[in-house]
This record gives sequence, structure tokens and C-alpha cells, in this order.
Amino acid sequence: MNKWIPHMGALLAGLFFATATLAQSGRLTVDADRAELDESKGFSVYSGNVQLRQQNIALTGDRLTVSRPDAQTLTATMVGEPARLTHQPQGSDAPVIATAGTMTYDTRSRVLTLEGSARIERGADTLSADRIEYNLTDQRMRAAGGESERVRITIPAPELPDSP
Repeated sequence: MNKWIPHMGALLAGLFFATATLAQSGRLTVDADRAELDESKGFSVYSGNVQLRQQNIALTGDRLTVSRPDAQTLTATMVGEPARLTHQPQGSDAPVIATAGTMTYDTRSRVLTLEGSARIERGADTLSADRIEYNLTDQRMRAAGGESERVRITIPAPELPDSP
């Protein structure tokens, strides 16, 4: 069952800035045990303890596949057990941590997709589902449960002032 989740405050903002930062031009560093590159096809595969870093974002997993069929399009897919994205937003104590079996970002559609035990955390706010899609253009998130996992959102209650 799909549900559109219109707003999750800090959790969404953190994921938005993490993905937007990855989409920006700038120095991107990838470390891996092995790499296979085919520049004529705009395709590369990094495998074995893959670590991608850019500014205040780290993405880790077992295998990263990058496809760049033209100058305007880039699709990157990280697979892991789990693949993990960590982003430390400026001015925030709590990092955004996203985990899933597979994470895919497509620059043309501007959609980040997390599949397979997907989870996003920022402080005590959490969202977990079998699949989470985040559209950067309209800042909307869609979460879907699977056969054994329903969508779960945890938002802590605000602290109330003490009564006199």
C-alpha cells in the first residue's frame, strides 16, 4: 500500500540536502577494492568496501554502479547489506542516516529510491518501509510496505513545560 507523506520536517530536509549535495558539481571521491570503467559507454562499477564521499556526505556499500549515458544524466546505484548514506547537515547535531539494501539516485528524474528494509533517521525521527522514494523536485516522499513490512513513522512527542 502506497502512502504519500507530505511533510516530515527535519527528516525530509536532511535527506533533501544530502541528495542535493551529491547532485552538485564538486569533488567526489570513491574508494573501492576494485573498479571497472568503460568511458565509451559512460559506465563504471566499483566493488568491495565501496566508500563515496562528497563534502559532508558519506555513502558506503558493497557495489556502486554509475551510468552516465549523456552529459545531463547520471544514475548511481549503491548495493549493500545495507547500503548506508550519512549526512551531517550544517548547524545540526543530529546526522541524517539512511540505510537500505539498494539506493538509487537519478539526476534526470531527481528521485532517490531506497529499496529493501529502507530506513531514514534523524535524531529520534524515523521512517522505515520496504521502499522509500524521495522526489527532490517537489520534496515529496512515498513509502510502501512489503509482504512482511509495513510503513512505520516515529515522531517523538514535543516536550511540554512542567506544570506549576
